[in-house]
Amino acid sequence: TRRARTKEVTVCNQRVVFPRPVDVVLNALLLQCAGLEKLSNKKKKAVDALLSWLVLDYEDAFFLIPLAHRERRYQCAHYGDKVLVHLRTGQGTKNAGLTYEHISGVVARLIQCPFRGTEALLQVYSDDPILAAAGDDATQRRLHAVAICAWLVMGFRLAFHKGRRGTSITWIGAAFATTPDGVSVTINPTMWGEVLRAATWMLARNVVSVRKLRRLAGQCSFIAGLVWAWRPFLADLWAALKRYDAAKACKNKPGRRCLRGCVWTKQIRQALRWLVLFLAMRSDTMSKAFYTRPADVPEDVVIITTDACTTGLGGTLHINGILIACFSSLLTAFDARWFSFVLGDSRGQQCWETLALL
Repeated sequence: TRRARTKEVTVCNQRVVFPRPVDVVLNALLLQCAGLEKLSNKKKKAVDALLSWLVLDYEDAFFLIPLAHRERRYQCAHYGDKVLVHLRTGQGTKNAGLTYEHISGVVARLIQCPFRGTEALLQVYSDDPILAAAGDDATQRRLHAVAICAWLVMGFRLAFHKGRRGTSITWIGAAFATTPDGVSVTINPTMWGEVLRAATWMLARNVVSVRKLRRLAGQCSFIAGLVWAWRPFLADLWAALKRYDAAKACKNKPGRRCLRGCVWTKQIRQALRWLVLFLAMRSDTMSKAFYTRPADVPEDVVIITTDACTTGLGGTLHINGILIACFSSLLTAFDARWFSFVLGDSRGQQCWETLALL
């Protein structure tokens, strides 16, 4: 399809929303909370044994979906003196993933139907399902077995040789583990290491391949689903891609042209610098813990307050109305030069207040 350029003339009117690591965490916390309510106070220390996950990928997922007869003329390949016609949805076309995801979504809902919301919860990322089951070990095994049998009855081929089950498991680039207090999730070091190498490589060049930039932006958005502080800094990456797509659709491209299939590095340089700095100095924050709290235990009220003036910024931390910590910092000449504001000038007030939040 790259040589024929069929993707450029194909229209995809729908978009599939995939689950993120935080969705798996929320499912696990719901099941753990439901299990805690059934335990006595003496047994509430065994929270980590209340839940286990099952990861069992589909084999040849795309080829499970038959291709409509009227669509087969668009799924052909020329080989020698013959023309090969695909009878199944082939990978690589723009709408092939959409066709499969509709079926995958229906199957996921059918698998979830036999289970109560306090027994098992399912998330499916394309052809990678993860099923969280609650209860004792025997109950968890039974629930996982029911799901496996349901998949097999529907005609899905499962990759048993790659299947994993347990209280600590890896799924689509994130490692999940149950703890006595809840659930912990860690971004796979291989993924954020690849992001660091890609960002460093791009900074050393004047232009960046759009294909590589899309991959980097997708990986960063996946990480931002867990490390929320990343979200504001990814806007430049997506803005550069959107501008490229808009210029590609316009026949008369104003301004200086870039190489075909590339964007200028200066459009995303600040975002790349921030990513490199974060990963080089704060890679330990790629792990996050989520805690389970029974409904009958009162929650702490945590209030974080920040503020800024034209010469400095500060903030306080209150827990249950008690001042726990505070900070203050004077703005420097470097801050004024970096953000192009004059210290003491009210025009920089909004910028300093935003800086206080960071």
